[in-house]
Amino acid sequence: MSRYDDIICIDCDGVLRDPITNGEIPFARESMSLLHRHGWRLICLTANDVALVNTWLRHNRLRKYFTAVTNVKPLAFRYIDDRAIGFYDWDQEDLFDLTRVLRP
Repeated sequence: MSRYDDIICIDCDGVLRDPITNGEIPFARESMSLLHRHGWRLICLTANDVALVNTWLRHNRLRKYFTAVTNVKPLAFRYIDDRAIGFYDWDQEDLFDLTRVLRP
């Protein structure tokens, strides 16, 4: 087992926080609680100011679930991000699908 096998990195905006309303995404707290209870170490990743995100997490009673809040992508077993594209290999069929997904 490596030192990051029990870490899940969670993106803040779009996964925990609605960037338009500044409110909590529905079921974010319940989901973080569940992951935390099952022994996962959670790291909150943000592109924003870490101090502001810490304040938002505390205000919304989510901070207690996270071992860290960072703006540097950490090593983790899994990443949860609303803007991610899952990657497994460069299979040609997957590449075709990727070019369709990325088209503006």
